Amino acid sequence: MKEKNSIRRKITMTVFAVAIIARIVLGCATIINISVMRRQILETDQRLGETASEDSAIALEQETVSRMLTISSYLGQLADEKLGGIAEHATMLANIATSIFSNPEAYSPMQIEQARDEDAGTVTLHYAKPRSVPVEQVEQRARLAANAGDFMRQMLAVEESVLTCYISFNDGLHVVCDADSGLRTAEDYDYDPSTRAWFIQAQQRGGAGFTDITVDARGRGLGVVCSAPFYGEGGETLGAVGIGVLIDEIDQLILTADLGTTGQAFVLNATGEMVIGEDVQLSEDGTGFVRPDVAGSSTQLADLNMTSGGHGVEMVSYQGRDVYMAWYPIESANWTLVITVDVDEALTLARQTSERIGAMSENAMQSVDTSIVISIIIVIVVSLVTAACVVMVGMRRARAITQPLNRLTQSVGLISGGDLTHHIDIRTGDEIETLADSFNNMTVQLNDYIRNLTAVTAEKERIGAELDVARQIQASMLPCIFPAFPDRKEFDIYATMTPAKEVGGDFYDFFLVDDDHLAIVIADVSGKGVPAALFMVIAKTLIKNNSQAGNAPNDTFTTVNAQLCENNEAGMFVTCWMGIYTISTGKLIYANAGHNPPLIMRAGGQYEYLHSRPGFVLAGMEGIRYKINETELMPGEMLYLYTDGVTEATNSRLELYGEPRLQKVLNANRDAGPMSLLPIVKADIDEFAGDAPQFDDITMVCLQIREKPQNIMTVAADDANLDKVLEFVDSMMERGGFSAGDRQKVAIAAEELFVNVAHYAYPNGGGEVTICCRLCANGAIEVSFQDHGAPYNPLGKPDPDITLSAEERSIGGLGIFMTKKLMDDVRYVWKNGENITTIVKNAKKT
Repeated sequence: MKEKNSIRRKITMTVFAVAIIARIVLGCATIINISVMRRQILETDQRLGETASEDSAIALEQETVSRMLTISSYLGQLADEKLGGIAEHATMLANIATSIFSNPEAYSPMQIEQARDEDAGTVTLHYAKPRSVPVEQVEQRARLAANAGDFMRQMLAVEESVLTCYISFNDGLHVVCDADSGLRTAEDYDYDPSTRAWFIQAQQRGGAGFTDITVDARGRGLGVVCSAPFYGEGGETLGAVGIGVLIDEIDQLILTADLGTTGQAFVLNATGEMVIGEDVQLSEDGTGFVRPDVAGSSTQLADLNMTSGGHGVEMVSYQGRDVYMAWYPIESANWTLVITVDVDEALTLARQTSERIGAMSENAMQSVDTSIVISIIIVIVVSLVTAACVVMVGMRRARAITQPLNRLTQSVGLISGGDLTHHIDIRTGDEIETLADSFNNMTVQLNDYIRNLTAVTAEKERIGAELDVARQIQASMLPCIFPAFPDRKEFDIYATMTPAKEVGGDFYDFFLVDDDHLAIVIADVSGKGVPAALFMVIAKTLIKNNSQAGNAPNDTFTTVNAQLCENNEAGMFVTCWMGIYTISTGKLIYANAGHNPPLIMRAGGQYEYLHSRPGFVLAGMEGIRYKINETELMPGEMLYLYTDGVTEATNSRLELYGEPRLQKVLNANRDAGPMSLLPIVKADIDEFAGDAPQFDDITMVCLQIREKPQNIMTVAADDANLDKVLEFVDSMMERGGFSAGDRQKVAIAAEELFVNVAHYAYPNGGGEVTICCRLCANGAIEVSFQDHGAPYNPLGKPDPDITLSAEERSIGGLGIFMTKKLMDDVRYVWKNGENITTIVKNAKKT
């Protein structure tokens, strides 16, 4: 009890002493501080009264400068935003035109007419040309350009200030969307856009920009033209697009700005001429402007470099007056906004402000004296009351603290003696209660820990077993049996994948679409672990299903991208490279969805990167279309594919493995086959990374071309090669032991199909046809004719009526009719951009 009372007494006396000392110190400091503050306020008030005029003049000058900077930047930004929007539209229209004419085969010609009188006053899409240019020269390009019509109409509908939009070519073709078609039907109309300033400036700039302000030909107000160049397939400049807009809104915004009595605002062009302002006057003929040269009117103004793109304010002499002049760049049009305010007007405001400061200072001093007296009284009273309250509260709190501490000490003694079932019951609502609860929780946790340890260990073993099964399942989904195609001597392929976690997001695949086409896929799903593995399964399945349906890689990517974007709430995406190798011809068509470029080793050469413009990743955005690329692989050549886990492997110094090192190790092992090459590359990556952990999946695929198949022939689609084709087909039938009669029937059918391709598949000539013969296990022979000509199904034409006489029957169809009669089966399919017609003969052998 003595110890307990001693603790309480110490706490009480300590609190009392601290409270009294604190209040005394605080009261004295407050009174001294108030006295010092009053003296400083009086001194400051006197200095303020003496220098009010000077300080207010400086302050008003700064305020004027700040206000002018704010107004000039506000007006300039509004004008820049308005013109910038037009420039963005012009850039978008130029990009659309470039897309159309750099890839014209992707667009269908659309209906468009020349300008007509009956369309006057109605927004229409039409075209015009100089008289010297024949219609045949421009009509096809006008119909292609009409693909941009919807965008041009929408621009006229949304932007009220836009008067006209046009796509114009170097030879004078002028595709226009506006309501002024009647102007282009006049007898004297001979407009050549390529001679106009807006057209020439667009090609000189190489980007979007504006002309000087002009008067609209129909008297609708002031206007400018925003133009930009567009390009063709080889990057050559084909012409320029233009958007004619009214700037009445900008003109009124600047001329009606609130700048006081003497203030004014105007706009300068890049050469210092005033293009918008009260001093701009129409020329006598009403077609142009008389513009004062503001920047060159005095040495002071010229020194400011207002047309160089800066933003500032200076006091200068302008039109015989001292003025503050602020300027702000309108970058979209390469203009400069300028505002001026007379210095005399600013100083008048300064004098008025000085008088108001003096009156406010006197009133403030009276309020300060009153507040000081009240503050001193409050400090004294609060100090006395606080000291009494602190002593009372201190005594009560000392008692409240010591009693729970004694109980806690007793309970802790029991727990420390080994009684883990003891419960401490203290309800003080403070840290002591928290400490008691901690002891209670500790005893519960100690008991639970022993029970949970075994359960946690078992759960970890179960999760590890499940992840191991998931890894096995994922590995089984990828081709993992090598050699993958032991019966195919034309090529060899090998692949490996090393996941960064138990399961990975990388995947590869290869499979035969048919006997003559090998599909190769490598991909990388964003993220790692189980989510990436699940997304990988979906992407791999979709890609393979679409490819086996006969789609080219770019069409497969377009379809799979749309399917993956559906309900992709996790926001995952896939980079992917896919190629389809035609075994008979060596042609490789491929598409790239944001993936690393592969490396290719030509026969007798070194590994080089197969660069092509990659498309967007799969599942990243709906509506993406992918581009097809093409190359050729010949015997002795290699194709190496990989994911970014290879080039982005990191060592302990945070250095990347990189593309140059990958290329170096490949070239150092050019003679290695696929099954030897990939382990060599993986060993080099491991050596580089050292002890650094693997952060990403490492996946590699290698394809080696060995030889071309002997049952395939590719020749030019020309009648001169008919005998070679028939000899080739006959030799294959002879090898299969077919009778002379069956060989003659197949020869008739083969001649019909080859001649049809030679005559009709390639209207412009220069095409090829591939003939593939296959002896089937059931005793039949299949002969396929493949060409890259225009899609044509010879079986789609109805059979001729052979009951009619030759004079009564329509021309055509008899040859394919005979082919169907002579053969046991005739099939046609359009696959991977090829016409494939196959004849089958189930014949008795000799």
